[in-house]
Amino acid sequence: ELTSGAIHSLELRTFTPAKWQLQEASAKVSWVEARLKSSIADIEHLEVLNVTNGHAVLGFFDGSKRSLDPHGLEIQLTIVSSNFEGLKLLERQCLVSEALGPELMSGAIHALPRMKTLTPSQWRAKAEQASEAESSRKRARTECG
Repeated sequence: ELTSGAIHSLELRTFTPAKWQLQEASAKVSWVEARLKSSIADIEHLEVLNVTNGHAVLGFFDGSKRSLDPHGLEIQLTIVSSNFEGLKLLERQCLVSEALGPELMSGAIHALPRMKTLTPSQWRAKAEQASEAESSRKRARTECG
């Protein structure tokens, strides 16, 4: 087909199994990022990680009704928005849950483990703490070694 002109170019990519899994996991949750950005104003930083480990399958098929959908995703979120200023943690999490409401209710999203909803100042403070901790570890290594 390349010689006939029906296909103008062909791009082949090779992936390691780990990279393939990462790409597949990212593709499954790309809509979450778009939904959150359209539902929550002023998002400065957003991390969406698919941490699905398969236990939704067990909860669906074991009769316990712990899972509404055997393919339900577990999505770990970190959201930084000035829209969270003045809101309690539960109010912030409710905004996120409302944005993803239909999928949470249907079981398409099984869980949102370790959700972090931070204001920009909280995010900067955490980044500074992490940087200081890393500097301390480096100093300790050089003093010991």
